[in-house]
Amino acid sequence: MNNWKTRIKGKFRKAQLLLLLAFVTCAAAGCGSKQADMDSTGSTGQAGMSGAAVTPAQQPTPKTSQAPTPKPTPEKTKKFKADEFTLEIPVSWTDQYHTKESVGEGNDNVTYLDFYANKCHEETGMGLLFSIAAFKDESYKQLSSYVVVGKTETVSYVAVFPIRLQTVGASEEAKQQYDHMFGTIEKVANTLELKKKK
Repeated sequence: MNNWKTRIKGKFRKAQLLLLLAFVTCAAAGCGSKQADMDSTGSTGQAGMSGAAVTPAQQPTPKTSQAPTPKPTPEKTKKFKADEFTLEIPVSWTDQYHTKESVGEGNDNVTYLDFYANKCHEETGMGLLFSIAAFKDESYKQLSSYVVVGKTETVSYVAVFPIRLQTVGASEEAKQQYDHMFGTIEKVANTLELKKKK
Protein backbone atom coordinates (compact mmCIF):
# COMPACT_ATOMS: atom_id res chain seq x y z
CA MET A 1 0.00 0.00 0.00
CA ASN A 2 2.88 2.32 0.82
CA ASN A 3 4.35 1.54 -2.55
CA TRP A 4 1.19 2.59 -4.26
CA LYS A 5 1.06 5.94 -2.40
CA THR A 6 4.71 6.56 -3.07
CA ARG A 7 4.26 5.91 -6.79
CA ILE A 8 1.26 8.28 -6.95
CA LYS A 9 3.17 10.98 -5.05
CA GLY A 10 6.10 10.54 -7.42
CA LYS A 11 3.89 10.80 -10.51
CA PHE A 12 2.09 13.80 -8.99
CA ARG A 13 5.44 15.53 -8.39
CA LYS A 14 6.54 14.76 -11.95
CA ALA A 15 3.29 16.24 -13.26
CA GLN A 16 3.81 19.34 -11.13
CA LEU A 17 7.38 19.67 -12.37
CA LEU A 18 6.29 19.21 -15.98
CA LEU A 19 3.56 21.84 -15.57
CA LEU A 20 6.02 24.22 -13.95
CA LEU A 21 8.56 23.58 -16.71
CA ALA A 22 5.88 24.13 -19.37
CA PHE A 23 4.79 27.35 -17.66
CA VAL A 24 8.36 28.69 -17.46
CA THR A 25 9.04 27.72 -21.08
CA CYS A 26 5.82 29.32 -22.23
CA ALA A 27 6.50 32.50 -20.26
CA ALA A 28 10.02 32.73 -21.66
CA ALA A 29 8.76 32.21 -25.22
CA GLY A 30 5.85 34.61 -24.78
CA CYS A 31 3.05 32.07 -25.26
CA GLY A 32 -0.40 33.56 -25.13
CA SER A 33 0.77 37.13 -25.71
CA LYS A 34 0.10 39.16 -28.83
CA GLN A 35 3.83 39.35 -29.34
CA ALA A 36 3.97 35.59 -29.93
CA ASP A 37 1.22 35.85 -32.51
CA MET A 38 3.23 38.31 -34.56
CA ASP A 39 4.75 36.92 -37.73
CA SER A 40 8.07 38.01 -39.17
CA THR A 41 6.48 40.92 -41.03
CA GLY A 42 5.25 42.39 -37.78
CA SER A 43 1.58 41.76 -38.45
CA THR A 44 -0.70 39.47 -36.49
CA GLY A 45 -0.58 35.96 -37.92
CA GLN A 46 -3.67 33.81 -38.39
CA ALA A 47 -4.21 30.72 -36.27
CA GLY A 48 -1.68 28.07 -37.23
CA MET A 49 0.16 30.52 -39.48
CA SER A 50 2.17 32.59 -37.00
CA GLY A 51 5.86 32.90 -37.73
CA ALA A 52 8.78 33.29 -35.35
CA ALA A 53 8.19 35.40 -32.28
CA VAL A 54 9.42 38.97 -32.54
CA THR A 55 11.84 39.77 -29.77
CA PRO A 56 11.98 43.23 -28.21
CA ALA A 57 15.23 43.90 -30.05
CA GLN A 58 13.47 43.24 -33.38
CA GLN A 59 10.53 45.55 -32.60
CA PRO A 60 10.60 48.81 -34.51
CA THR A 61 11.16 51.68 -32.15
CA PRO A 62 8.46 54.32 -32.30
CA LYS A 63 9.62 57.66 -33.63
CA THR A 64 9.40 60.25 -30.92
CA SER A 65 10.59 63.25 -32.85
CA GLN A 66 8.22 64.75 -35.36
CA ALA A 67 8.94 67.26 -38.03
CA PRO A 68 8.01 70.73 -36.84
CA THR A 69 4.56 71.78 -37.96
CA PRO A 70 4.84 74.84 -40.15
CA LYS A 71 3.02 77.84 -38.72
CA PRO A 72 0.32 79.11 -41.03
CA THR A 73 1.16 82.45 -42.50
CA PRO A 74 -1.41 85.06 -41.57
CA GLU A 75 -3.72 85.96 -44.41
CA LYS A 76 -3.18 89.39 -45.87
CA THR A 77 -5.92 91.87 -45.12
CA LYS A 78 -7.27 95.16 -46.36
CA LYS A 79 -8.90 97.83 -44.23
CA PHE A 80 -12.64 98.21 -44.57
CA LYS A 81 -13.68 101.70 -43.45
CA ALA A 82 -17.11 102.49 -42.10
CA ASP A 83 -18.21 105.80 -40.56
CA GLU A 84 -17.38 104.83 -36.97
CA PHE A 85 -15.01 101.87 -37.25
CA THR A 86 -12.62 99.88 -39.43
CA LEU A 87 -12.29 96.12 -40.00
CA GLU A 88 -9.49 93.99 -41.40
CA ILE A 89 -11.00 92.06 -44.33
CA PRO A 90 -9.01 89.16 -45.87
CA VAL A 91 -7.62 89.93 -49.32
CA SER A 92 -9.23 86.66 -50.48
CA TRP A 93 -12.61 88.36 -49.94
CA THR A 94 -11.82 91.03 -52.55
CA ASP A 95 -14.74 91.41 -54.98
CA GLN A 96 -16.58 88.53 -53.25
CA TYR A 97 -18.67 90.48 -50.73
CA HIS A 98 -20.72 93.62 -50.45
CA THR A 99 -22.32 95.57 -47.63
CA LYS A 100 -25.66 97.22 -47.15
CA GLU A 101 -27.48 98.81 -44.27
CA SER A 102 -30.62 97.41 -42.72
CA VAL A 103 -32.78 98.45 -39.79
CA GLY A 104 -33.52 95.99 -37.00
CA GLU A 105 -37.05 95.05 -36.14
CA GLY A 106 -38.67 95.92 -32.82
CA ASN A 107 -38.31 98.90 -30.56
CA ASP A 108 -34.55 99.28 -30.93
CA ASN A 109 -34.53 100.46 -34.57
CA VAL A 110 -30.81 99.72 -34.63
CA THR A 111 -29.05 100.13 -37.95
CA TYR A 112 -27.02 97.13 -39.03
CA LEU A 113 -24.18 97.07 -41.54
CA ASP A 114 -24.68 93.68 -43.24
CA PHE A 115 -21.89 91.79 -45.02
CA TYR A 116 -23.07 89.47 -47.83
CA ALA A 117 -21.32 86.87 -49.99
CA ASN A 118 -21.94 88.13 -53.53
CA LYS A 119 -22.90 84.92 -55.35
CA CYS A 120 -25.34 83.62 -52.72
CA HIS A 121 -26.95 87.03 -52.42
CA GLU A 122 -27.30 87.42 -56.19
CA GLU A 123 -28.75 83.91 -56.62
CA THR A 124 -31.02 83.64 -53.59
CA GLY A 125 -31.25 87.03 -51.86
CA MET A 126 -29.55 85.40 -48.86
CA GLY A 127 -25.83 84.91 -48.19
CA LEU A 128 -25.56 87.02 -45.02
CA LEU A 129 -22.14 86.48 -43.43
CA PHE A 130 -22.47 88.78 -40.41
CA SER A 131 -23.63 92.25 -39.38
CA ILE A 132 -22.17 94.99 -37.21
CA ALA A 133 -24.56 97.11 -35.16
CA ALA A 134 -24.18 99.86 -32.57
CA PHE A 135 -26.42 99.44 -29.52
CA LYS A 136 -26.97 102.20 -26.96
CA ASP A 137 -28.45 99.72 -24.46
CA GLU A 138 -28.09 96.02 -23.74
CA SER A 139 -30.93 94.83 -25.95
CA TYR A 140 -28.36 92.94 -28.06
CA LYS A 141 -28.29 90.34 -25.28
CA GLN A 142 -31.62 89.07 -26.63
CA LEU A 143 -29.98 88.10 -29.93
CA SER A 144 -29.26 84.43 -30.60
CA SER A 145 -25.69 84.66 -31.88
CA TYR A 146 -23.49 87.70 -31.28
CA VAL A 147 -20.13 88.93 -30.01
CA VAL A 148 -19.41 92.37 -28.55
CA VAL A 149 -16.44 93.57 -30.59
CA GLY A 150 -16.09 97.14 -29.36
CA LYS A 151 -17.35 99.51 -26.65
CA THR A 152 -17.42 103.15 -25.77
CA GLU A 153 -19.00 104.72 -22.70
CA THR A 154 -22.40 104.85 -24.42
CA VAL A 155 -22.34 102.38 -27.31
CA SER A 156 -21.67 98.63 -27.72
CA TYR A 157 -20.56 97.52 -31.17
CA VAL A 158 -21.88 94.03 -31.74
CA ALA A 159 -21.15 91.46 -34.46
CA VAL A 160 -24.34 89.52 -35.16
CA PHE A 161 -24.16 86.16 -36.92
CA PRO A 162 -26.93 84.49 -38.94
CA ILE A 163 -28.78 81.63 -37.30
CA ARG A 164 -30.50 80.39 -40.47
CA LEU A 165 -28.79 78.55 -43.31
CA GLN A 166 -27.82 81.17 -45.89
CA THR A 167 -27.06 78.95 -48.88
CA VAL A 168 -30.44 77.28 -49.52
CA GLY A 169 -31.06 77.15 -53.27
CA ALA A 170 -27.58 78.46 -54.13
CA SER A 171 -25.33 76.87 -56.75
CA GLU A 172 -22.36 74.77 -55.66
CA GLU A 173 -19.98 77.57 -56.66
CA ALA A 174 -21.92 80.09 -54.55
CA LYS A 175 -21.94 77.69 -51.57
CA GLN A 176 -18.17 77.25 -51.83
CA GLN A 177 -17.64 81.00 -51.90
CA TYR A 178 -19.90 81.47 -48.89
CA ASP A 179 -18.30 78.63 -46.90
CA HIS A 180 -14.79 79.99 -47.58
CA MET A 181 -15.75 83.39 -46.21
CA PHE A 182 -17.97 82.12 -43.40
CA GLY A 183 -15.04 80.22 -41.90
CA THR A 184 -13.37 83.49 -40.88
CA ILE A 185 -16.27 85.79 -40.00
CA GLU A 186 -15.71 85.85 -36.24
CA LYS A 187 -12.01 86.55 -36.75
CA VAL A 188 -12.87 89.39 -39.13
CA ALA A 189 -15.48 90.83 -36.76
CA ASN A 190 -12.98 90.83 -33.92
CA THR A 191 -10.62 93.09 -35.88
CA LEU A 192 -13.04 96.00 -35.36
CA GLU A 193 -11.28 99.21 -34.33
CA LEU A 194 -13.25 102.28 -33.41
CA LYS A 195 -12.27 105.49 -35.14
CA LYS A 196 -11.09 108.23 -32.84
CA LYS A 197 -13.44 111.18 -32.65
CA LYS A 198 -11.83 114.41 -33.86
